[in-house]
Amino acid sequence: MKEEVEYSRVSREGNKRHRLGLEKFLFQVQLLIWKRYRETTKNKWEIGRVVFPPLLMLALVHLLYSVPGLKDLFNPGVVEPYFIPFGFWIYVQRIVVQIMFEKSSRMQESMRMMGLSDAAYWISYFIYDGIFLGFLTSFLCAIISVGGLFDDANFGLVLGMFFVFCLSATTFAFFLTAFFDTPQTSGQATLAILLGK
Repeated sequence: MKEEVEYSRVSREGNKRHRLGLEKFLFQVQLLIWKRYRETTKNKWEIGRVVFPPLLMLALVHLLYSVPGLKDLFNPGVVEPYFIPFGFWIYVQRIVVQIMFEKSSRMQESMRMMGLSDAAYWISYFIYDGIFLGFLTSFLCAIISVGGLFDDANFGLVLGMFFVFCLSATTFAFFLTAFFDTPQTSGQATLAILLGK
């Protein structure tokens, strides 16, 4: 009987610690998402700078297919693999430069010393830049492209494809940050890599 009481007490304390650890982790993620939101909305045109280039590239591809003289030069599906990913270069470059700025200014290291977990740091970037901004960009791109570029396409399918591309571009940006030390070189190298792709 005494062992069962001891076991239940230890089990309750372990559950309480686990719950506190999870609450701390979720609080860190929430706080970092708020930080990213405040940084993004500091300048009222920042979100437009991320969303506008993919929309511009979609409009350009649509024009290439609709102009009578250029229409005959390109087969359908030839131009998109080159122009559409290039439209997302600011999206990727912005993530890389932000992470590299925090890394070079030792802000990331300072947050770690204050108790921030690495998982909360990367998950907050993925949620804000990958899911939130990626979905906003994907939704606007799908609205523009379903009516003109992909005539008989399903809106949900086009939205899903753009959204998965934004999620993969976000993780690709995470990958690129491992190779650079300064925001300037990382931004220029990101542009070179995306042009080389």
